[in-house]
Amino acid sequence: MWLSRFKVGLKHSKDEVSEQLGVSYNDLNLDDLCPLLEKSTRAFVSIPKDFSKTGTKGISLHEKGISLYETIGRQIKGIRNTLAMAVLMAIFWVSEALPIPVVALLPMVFLPVLGIAHFKTLSMPGYFPAFSPYMDHLIVLFIGGFTIAEAMKKWGLHERIALHFIKVIGFSPKMIVLSLMVATGFISMFVSNTATTAMMIPIGLAIILSSGEKPRESHFDGVMMLGIAYAASIGGVGTLIGTPPNLVLAGFVDTLLLQDHHF
Repeated sequence: MWLSRFKVGLKHSKDEVSEQLGVSYNDLNLDDLCPLLEKSTRAFVSIPKDFSKTGTKGISLHEKGISLYETIGRQIKGIRNTLAMAVLMAIFWVSEALPIPVVALLPMVFLPVLGIAHFKTLSMPGYFPAFSPYMDHLIVLFIGGFTIAEAMKKWGLHERIALHFIKVIGFSPKMIVLSLMVATGFISMFVSNTATTAMMIPIGLAIILSSGEKPRESHFDGVMMLGIAYAASIGGVGTLIGTPPNLVLAGFVDTLLLQDHHF
């Protein structure tokens, strides 16, 4: 853990830090760890507040800063505490010892308590206020998607869209399946694919029963259900709010990959 964190620290440090320690990022190995730990206690550094966002080599020498040893120690402690918090939350989710909404809010308590992030200011090792992730623009966008889904269910807009596509495309069994797939894919672009599937399945079941087909006795019902599910997944990749993994990937790209050219 210490060796890997020292490598990351040197990668993000200015050349003056490596010169004082007498070792570079590319030449660092396990044999250098013990003398490096001793030297790092005498190397005082300063880290800019926006270091995690800029991705630049922002760690620099500073007479009134904190030692590099203490800096890396705080980062290692933050990583361990974050992993412990994640495991605890996973246990709560799986066991349902606490309601899911309550578990989702636990980081607001644990992040400051465990020293991962300050409740108000930017500080090591998190470099973000403890409450700020809850108002990230991607989270707010996702909340908007759920709001749209609830509004559509309340006023039956999804049913109107489905019936409109059936009217335009056709009334044969194949065309009905295609119509519902098109409608599901379209809705899934603006609503979570899981919520879209939950809204469209009752419409599909109603069409199956009204057609005189008995469930599990023909291929029509299976094709209908699978078509809705696949269409929701296909439509979900069209926009950020179509499926939660899209938002996760967007956040990952925004935080890490787009900053890679600064390293």
